[in-house]
Amino acid sequence: MNETSSPLGTTPPPRSRKIVWWIVFVLVAVNFAILLRVFWPAEPSFRGIPISRWIERSNPTLRHEPVNVFGTNAVPYLLEALERKKSRLNGTAWKFWLKLPASTQKKLVWFKPLDVEACRSAAVNWLLELGPDARAAVPRLIELALHSSNPAIASRAVSLLGVVGANSPGAFAALDQLLKQRDPKTQEAIALSISCFGSKAAEAVPELLQIAQTNANPKAFYAVTALGAIGPAAAPAVPWLATMLNDDDFQDYALGALENIGPAAAPALPQLLPLLEGKHPGLKVRALQVILRLGPAARAAAPQLEKVVRDSEGVPRILAAVALDKIQNQPAAAVVSAELHRTIPTPGKETEMLQPEVFWTIQLPNPVSALPGSFGLGARETASWFLAELGPPAAGALPDLRFELQKGTHWGKVIAARAIWRITNDPAPALPVLREDLFSDEDYEFQMAALVLKEIGDGAKPARPWLEDFVRQTKRPWSRIRQVREILSALGG
Repeated sequence: MNETSSPLGTTPPPRSRKIVWWIVFVLVAVNFAILLRVFWPAEPSFRGIPISRWIERSNPTLRHEPVNVFGTNAVPYLLEALERKKSRLNGTAWKFWLKLPASTQKKLVWFKPLDVEACRSAAVNWLLELGPDARAAVPRLIELALHSSNPAIASRAVSLLGVVGANSPGAFAALDQLLKQRDPKTQEAIALSISCFGSKAAEAVPELLQIAQTNANPKAFYAVTALGAIGPAAAPAVPWLATMLNDDDFQDYALGALENIGPAAAPALPQLLPLLEGKHPGLKVRALQVILRLGPAARAAAPQLEKVVRDSEGVPRILAAVALDKIQNQPAAAVVSAELHRTIPTPGKETEMLQPEVFWTIQLPNPVSALPGSFGLGARETASWFLAELGPPAAGALPDLRFELQKGTHWGKVIAARAIWRITNDPAPALPVLREDLFSDEDYEFQMAALVLKEIGDGAKPARPWLEDFVRQTKRPWSRIRQVREILSALGG
């Protein structure tokens, strides 16, 4: 007869061995956790999740709530994520993770091994969102841009220095030093970052011009973009930019730079005039934008501008009329008002465009990028914009502007609100529309509302309660909250 009981000292059954091993595992895990708590500084957390995990999980879509909760305290952890390198331990962890069933991975998502590349990308996006508020990162970013042996990390540091370090002379000095090294792999990113410094980057004009002259696109595009961002101080580039107006592949870039250089671009006028006679309506509008910015220096263009006013409609006619106003004080209000009235849809009247619709491009700040946001405006919105620029002499257009304020598109309403305020000096009718657009998820609507509120200044004090409400909403982008804080600060709040 076989005995079922084991004699003392024999091997325990399998079930008992499993229990023992689980107990040992738990004890080791607890002790390891205690050691980590003692020797490894605890990270700040939100909803029980440490910041390093929030950083990784913020790629590709940045999560605004943790950005606002951690604020600038996130900077050291973002730099750590930016510099993180792949290790053997991380690689081994990924091998084990990928063998787990998808259902288990889903349950243990917050224990997923760190994705190093995702961490770097998320850290860049997070730092861009913090913008100048992440100024504590600038010294380390300068060091990485100049000396990192990892090209990917150095390139990311360069791209961050423009937005994060835009107020730092040291950041510009580092970028200028790198630009002079003429490394073809980094020239685009360096030129783009330099454009963030605007007129403060005047010292870089000779180098940028040399790069633009000796490179094909896209390197030349970024150098020309930077020259335009520098503005009047980039006047030495005007003769070369003028010659590029004859290059079909490059003329659009050159026109953008000349427009931003402003009156100092007057030597390019002889090359601009033929574009007014050309068959390309988009180029005609771009040339008109440049001539408008030249002001009285474009007096030689007056005969052709008068022809555009006579023979055109919509955006070209508006721009030509406003340019004549600036050049020789020829009042533009009647022409611009007529274009607004013609394009306003009313019962029993159909708006007929005798010529193809073309758009005027407005550039608005983009706080998380070196490039501004560009938005195309049709004739109605363009007319409203320039009626605002004309001010009280455009009072005859108020009935149409009030109609646009009530019945127009979201794009049109905020521009009409600006025009009504600029003409009447009464911000009250504009504030409800500005409030609606400020809380919009659309970049254009928010940026336009913020721009107009800044222009109104003290007249926007009745907006203080809902501006304060905006900055308390942690699910809003940090960059937008910063802009609204600046408006409140200007109001004394």
